[in-house]
Amino acid sequence: MKSLAVTGAEGANLIALGDSIRALKRAGLESDARKLAVEALLASWPR
Repeated sequence: MKSLAVTGAEGANLIALGDSIRALKRAGLESDARKLAVEALLASWPR
């Protein structure tokens, strides 16, 4: 997700990432919220 940061979900601010995931869930986009969460997790794991 380049809209969160230039480097995608990996470089996103944690607060912005959490807000984005919650907003997607509230909008009924549970699948997209999960995809974003997994993308952010896998981009920074294992460190």
